[in-house]
Amino acid sequence: MKHRSTKGQAYDLAMLDVRYTFADEQDKCAACHRVPWRTYGAEWFQLQTHHIVKQGRIHERCNLLRLCNRCHDLTELARIKRDDGTYWPYLKLAHCLTLKIESDLAYVDFERLEEIYRKRLPEALPVPEAFIAERGVGLGWYRRKAKQ
Repeated sequence: MKHRSTKGQAYDLAMLDVRYTFADEQDKCAACHRVPWRTYGAEWFQLQTHHIVKQGRIHERCNLLRLCNRCHDLTELARIKRDDGTYWPYLKLAHCLTLKIESDLAYVDFERLEEIYRKRLPEALPVPEAFIAERGVGLGWYRRKAKQ
């Protein structure tokens, strides 16, 4: 059964079910490992479902990645300042491929992603160091800061 979204796109309800099931199973951002709906300093984070390959916004598990709102914005080339005045690095398609391997290995299917993308995927790139460093911070950082 097809459902028409507010943007006029037709979605298969079974594919939407895949997307929502995936979202329920993922409990942290694949890039920075922040947990949703908790504060980190003065910021609130929520998880969003990112389509690794944008064409058609295909809701297949191999094409989905859970990211916090900040990291999701970085895949859309938003310029976001860090506390030290520098900018967060962008998360490119090649980084998202690595994040998919790290966070949802059982559902990695690069051949299917290339079919959706209609061209060869780039080689997966290591996750930028800024995100790796952020992974160790988590709520422990917030609790330490709150005690000060």
